Amino acid sequence: MDQDRANQRLRDQEERHLQNIVNQVPATSGKPIDMIEGDPHDAIRKALGGLNAELLVMGTHGRGRLAAALLGSVAHAFLATGPCDVMVVRE
Repeated sequence: MDQDRANQRLRDQEERHLQNIVNQVPATSGKPIDMIEGDPHDAIRKALGGLNAELLVMGTHGRGRLAAALLGSVAHAFLATGPCDVMVVRE
């Protein structure tokens, strides 16, 4: 039970963080913002499927080699097998 409450607190915290990011996007941008829960690979592929996108821009954290190898797996996967051109920007 304690683990369930801790997980819920983390989900709530992350949702507030994401909502703050969404709120920073100017309303005049005219671009829709969707938050999709789940596996990043699946969520990004699903979103791209409905857009007929020509370019996917992804950010990756500039960390050590080991961390980059582990934490950059989504970016690496899309560089190798993305359905469109991919540009990765180091944050």
